[in-house]
Amino acid sequence: MWRATSPDGLRLSLDQLKKQPGGRAAVSVWQRQASAWAHQLVDQAHYGERQKDTEVVIEETSLRLTKDQAMKLSEELDQVLKTWRRTVEPAEGARTYSLYLMLQPYPDVRSEGDDGADEPA
Repeated sequence: MWRATSPDGLRLSLDQLKKQPGGRAAVSVWQRQASAWAHQLVDQAHYGERQKDTEVVIEETSLRLTKDQAMKLSEELDQVLKTWRRTVEPAEGARTYSLYLMLQPYPDVRSEGDDGADEPA
């Protein structure tokens, strides 16, 4: 099982890891486990039983960015999370929340007969 090695969570470059000795095999194992965990989180958010005094937020959006802008956005979001970890004191009744965030080029997942005309701008 893969675990975060830092209270700041996990951030890695699969391309860099693949270049290390045994890296391709490690990346393959990690991808299978991480994908299964992501599916579990999505299923829980969409179909899980809602508990009293908790909040579930599902957000999906698209942005047109350059690679540099995507990196800057990622760094800014990372900083927001670090600030929250550092400054927010858990109140009575607080519980651990999961935030799963992916920033990637918009996937080309067209169905048969789709000309892509509805692709986000």
